[in-house]
Formats: sequence, C-alpha cells, structure tokens
Amino acid sequence: RGYTAIVVTLLLIISLLLFWQHQISKRHQQRLENLANHDGLTGLLTRRKTLEDIEQQLNLALRHDDHISLAVLDLDYFKQINDQHGHQAGDEVLKSFSALARQTFRNTDILGRIGGEEFLFAFPHTTIEDARKLLLRFSESVKDIPATINRDTLSLSVSIGLISGEHAKTPSALMALADEALYEAKAAG
Repeated sequence: RGYTAIVVTLLLIISLLLFWQHQISKRHQQRLENLANHDGLTGLLTRRKTLEDIEQQLNLALRHDDHISLAVLDLDYFKQINDQHGHQAGDEVLKSFSALARQTFRNTDILGRIGGEEFLFAFPHTTIEDARKLLLRFSESVKDIPATINRDTLSLSVSIGLISGEHAKTPSALMALADEALYEAKAAG
C-alpha cells in the first residue's frame, strides 16, 4: 500500500511538471509567433505576414466575387524628419501613425509595415471608392500627428497608391500596381 501511494504521488508530480512545461512551451511559441508576425516598433504586421494575409483575402475575394482594395502608403519626406529632428522623432511618428491606423480601420483590415516608412493596407469587402473615402479621412488625420506627439515643428503628410483587387490575381502584382499609383500620387504632390 505504501509503495502504491508513493508511485501514485510521483506520477502525479511528474504529470503536473509535464503540464507546467507544456504551458510554458505554448506561451513561448505564441510569443515567438507574435515576434515573427508583428513589427517591433509599430506593432503592425510584418511584410511577410501582410502579404500572406492579403493573399488569403484576395483568393477569397476572387472565389466569392467580392471586393478587396489595397493601398500602399508612404510618409512624405520622412528622411528629412530623421535628419532634422532625429531618429527618436521619426520613431514617434511611425508609432503614432500606426496607432492612428489601428484606431481608424477595422479589425478585419490588414495593416502592415513593409519598409522603413512604407505601409501596405488591405481592405477586404471594400470597394475602391469606400477605401478611397476612408484613406482620405485617414490622411487628414495624419497631419495632426505632430501635435499629438508634441512636435509642432514637424509637418507630416502621406502619399497613397490605391488599387482594386479585381486588377490582379496575386498580392505582388497588386502591390506593383499600387506602387505605380503611389508614385503618381507623389508626382502629383
């Protein structure tokens, strides 16, 4: 009897230790996935995760004959902000821009940072006209970021290239078209 009680107790302790180790591993895995999928500075999706999610939504839109709109956004003259006001100011701008994007757009929209001051946003179930209206309001709000971070001497604007998902079958092709539209927007001022 005493021997059986010791064995049962040891098995219970081993089971609890294994369960505890499993929970730690699970949390560690979630943390690693979060680090791999989210930009460390802005909290937005990484380029890889953004393109992955857009591909999935684009395939769904094509299969169900639904709308999806894609936008490439670039903060204008961002290098000058870093050069004239320092990288800390640039980081504050990027963080505030990203926070504003998360507040402005829906949880189902895909918001990613794809380069230094370049972003890729996708709007599932959204016509290009509706996306244009949302982005125009957003671009007006971007101009207020310097005041919100106590950097009133900064001037901030964003250029946007917007394209409808019906114009291409892959995220990279859509992104190329949105990039062209972005350069046209920059050239137009």
